Amino acid sequence: MDEDVYQVVMERFHFINLEKGLDLSHEEVERNGKPFQIATLASNVLEEYFRAHSLIELEGFSRIVIHE
Repeated sequence: MDEDVYQVVMERFHFINLEKGLDLSHEEVERNGKPFQIATLASNVLEEYFRAHSLIELEGFSRIVIHE
């Protein structure tokens, strides 16, 4: 049996369907720690990040400029 323990972030839909998708029961997951919700939608995580980091600058990348 594999002894490695991993932390995984997933949307609620996928968590509810663990048995169908990953053949894992909720009891098996809870043996390694209580699962907790960090967001209801992945888009909420992105929105929160961009609210806190509104002036992101990437070196080597620029916006697309259309010259007419």
